[in-house]
Amino acid sequence: MEEHGTNTSRLLAERMDCFFKLGAELKIIGSNVWILGFKIYNAVVDLRTRISQKFKTG
Repeated sequence: MEEHGTNTSRLLAERMDCFFKLGAELKIIGSNVWILGFKIYNAVVDLRTRISQKFKTG
């Protein structure tokens, strides 16, 4: 009976570890998506600024 409890505890610990790893990976992916969106936004603002300046001076 005690061995069954140990196996169950080990299985539960392995599953929880898997969930923690998944959560950490999802956090990294979400962070990378946010950073990429911010970089794209800055690039678009920069391009719009350059285009506006060309039409004003040209």
